[in-house]
Amino acid sequence: MGTWTTLRQGVVLQEEGKPSNSVFLIVHGGADVTSRGVPIRALREGQFVGDMGLSSGIHLRQPVMGVAHVQTNQQTTVLVWRRQLLSAAMADRPPLRRAFTAALTADVVRKAQDRRSATGLGAEDHARLVDELLRARYASILRAILSASGEVSAEDKDQLRSYRRLYSIGDAAHQQVLGDLGWTEADFDFGRRRTARRPAPP
Repeated sequence: MGTWTTLRQGVVLQEEGKPSNSVFLIVHGGADVTSRGVPIRALREGQFVGDMGLSSGIHLRQPVMGVAHVQTNQQTTVLVWRRQLLSAAMADRPPLRRAFTAALTADVVRKAQDRRSATGLGAEDHARLVDELLRARYASILRAILSASGEVSAEDKDQLRSYRRLYSIGDAAHQQVLGDLGWTEADFDFGRRRTARRPAPP
């Protein structure tokens, strides 16, 4: 299902603002994460790229907009999956889903604990940038869910709530994202958009 590959230094795993349709596990080597040209963190062995909500049970089978630029910083071996195939396999095989979710959750904890910047950014500025990145990531996930069918199921809502708890996405940020996508909180609670609001331009 997954493919092993060794990449040279400087290979882009995810582009900021571009659709991402793959999930990577760094097996050996590392990668740098930047947002708007500002270094965020360095990823190491055992960390994921492009997981986009899988730790909360969100199985997106369509491409998701990348919210950061991720590029190998040395020769790196990765295990890569197509998002659709991985989501289908996790849905069909509970033991795989449990094992994968445990690995993703451990990675989430590592990333949450690592608040150090790779540059001279102060701790407060770096933390703010990371929070902005997490909100952008939530917006990308929510956009993918809502655009897939124009509806949000009870299961989707439960998974999104789990994601919000995990990443401390508050009600105000959630409502802002909905508004940017042309949805209201009432639409979200109902499960589909009943109003004719236009989404904010990207």
